[in-house]
Order: sequence, then structure tokens, then C-alpha cells
Amino acid sequence: MSMLWWEQHCFWIFQMMTTDVLLIGCGAMGGALLKGWLMNPDLQGPFYVATPRRESAAPFLSDTRVRFVEDPANLTTQPRIIVCAVKPSMVATVLPTYVRLMNGDTLLVSVAAGLPLSFYARFLPPHAAAVRVMPNLASAVGAGISLMCASRVLGPEDQEILHHLLAATGRVVPLESDDALEALTPLTGCGPAFLFRFMEALTRATQALGVDEEVAADLTRALIVGCGPFLEKSPLPVETLRQQVTSPQGMTWAGLEVFNENARLDTLVTQVLRASHARAKEMKDAYGS
Repeated sequence: MSMLWWEQHCFWIFQMMTTDVLLIGCGAMGGALLKGWLMNPDLQGPFYVATPRRESAAPFLSDTRVRFVEDPANLTTQPRIIVCAVKPSMVATVLPTYVRLMNGDTLLVSVAAGLPLSFYARFLPPHAAAVRVMPNLASAVGAGISLMCASRVLGPEDQEILHHLLAATGRVVPLESDDALEALTPLTGCGPAFLFRFMEALTRATQALGVDEEVAADLTRALIVGCGPFLEKSPLPVETLRQQVTSPQGMTWAGLEVFNENARLDTLVTQVLRASHARAKEMKDAYGS
């Protein structure tokens, strides 16, 4: 590999890191993405944050890479990447405001659940690409999972720009279709809420054994936080890890027997994921027409 090639490549990467990004909406998911981006000093931005409520952007404005946009009409730049992070029910109303900022090089990234890639064609100029991304809340600490599919095959430059931005928030999982993204969203997108709900149940159950609420909540959180790094470093399947923790006829065994009775835990979790999956179709029908 020649030094000239390397210098040219490094220059291009630097240019990539200074790509303008417009973030529309700064709620839970938009804010999580922005936190993840700002954790990476290599991402130079600038990051334009368009939201009607300044207080939503306020926690990020101390970072010089962030620029608050109260009125989109005053925005004159044409961002290379536009990230739409508003609720699915609002996308059709909000996006037309930003059409004038798009050109053939625009990457329109949407994190809205339920709305297929075909929905975004009405807003895009020729040759521009729509990209669906389904991140999760762990993106805020660089440990998220972002599912991704695009309306067309992205060129090498587009792929690197987008991957560099998303990789700052955690793992990126490229997928080939809306269907593949919808099938995984109940696990990776909704999964944090399901895990937190299970933690609530563990806390309440521990209280029922006579433990103080604050102590139960604190130790439940510590349990989950501790298992994360352990899982990350262990090459073993979770089934094997569960077996290692379970002594025959012991306390763990007794508790697991309740889970195993009539396979009700597996049945319940399957019902939970299927309900989330079905809701995606309902949102497509309600907001995508």
C-alpha cells in the first residue's frame, strides 16, 4: 500500500467526519443518537438540531458541534445526512418542511417505526436515498444496536459516511428489506423496554419477600449491569451459562421450574414480540398512506 494512497484515504476520511448532519426531533431516540455521536470526538459535525422546543436541545448546546435550529426556514445549508427522529404519526407532516434542503446526494435517514422505505419516495429528489434505521436507547452510551436498510444500493462513499455515523452509537446491522428490519425490531428496538419491565417485576417480587423497595431496585439494577460485561466476555451460549448457575434441586432450579412450567415464559415472550411486530403493520396502515 503506497503512502500516497494512505494520505489520500485519510484526507477523505477526515472530510467524511465533517459531514453536516441535520437531526429533526430531539426526543428520547433523537437525543440518544445525538449523545452517542457527541461521545466520539472524531465526528466533527456540525450537528443541526431542529426542534420547536429549545429545552430539548439545551443539554447538548454546550458542545460547539451542535447548532440549534428553531425555524427550519432559516437553515441555508444542505446537510449531507438528514435524520428524521419524530414520531411515526408526525413524519408525513414534518418532512415536507425539509424537502428544499434535499438534493441527489442526500441521505434521508428515518428512525420512525412502521413506515416502509417506499413511504419516503414522495419526499426525495431523484437519486437521493432513503435509509431506515432502528436504533435503541443504548445508542446514548455507544453500546446500541442499529438495524439498517436502504431504498437502493448505497455507493462506497455513502456506506462509509453512514456507517461511521451509526457505528459511533454501537453495532450496525445492515439488512436487505423492510421485512427483515420489522422482524428484528421487537428484539433490538423494543427489547430495552421489555428488559426494564422485567427488572420492575424482579424488584416488586423482591419487595414481596420483605426487602426494602430502594434496596430491591438498587440490587436489581446492579444485577443487570453486572451481567452485561460478563456476557460480553463469555464465549458460551446463554443456555450453557444458565445451566452453570443452576445446581440440581437448588434454589435457582426451584425458581426456574416455575418458568418452565407449561413453557409459560417462552409463550409469554413470544406473545410480547408478536404483539410488537403486529403493531408495525398497524402503524404502516395508519400513518403511511
